[in-house]
Amino acid sequence: MKKLTYVVVGLCVVYATTALASDAQKLKLKNGREVEKIEEGMDVRSNADLNHRVRKLERAVWELQQQCYDLDVEPAPVIQWTCKVQGLGYKMFYGEGSSKGSAEREAMEACQKQGHEMFCSLQSCSSETVR
Repeated sequence: MKKLTYVVVGLCVVYATTALASDAQKLKLKNGREVEKIEEGMDVRSNADLNHRVRKLERAVWELQQQCYDLDVEPAPVIQWTCKVQGLGYKMFYGEGSSKGSAEREAMEACQKQGHEMFCSLQSCSSETVR
């Protein structure tokens, strides 16, 4: 008889736990993950309810940690371009930018401001990773 009582009590606990879990609302995040919505101030009627709520909260904290870890990535490297333009009389003008085109334009504009428009010629461009 005791074994039957334990089985019935065990089945009741399993049923209550699955019933509580099925009532849980799921939220779908932008990245496709589904997370359980945590309700504030839920009624706790028994130790089983309290244990279930603690497990839900622990799972929610774990999911939040995973999202934080996903955000913890290294920033993209920053590339700095430098271009050299030769003007009249072997005078050199330099331009810097985040792209090759912007560095070329800056160097050409510096050359042209000095009145060397006709003699400005691109000599070289190079890039380096800043971080």
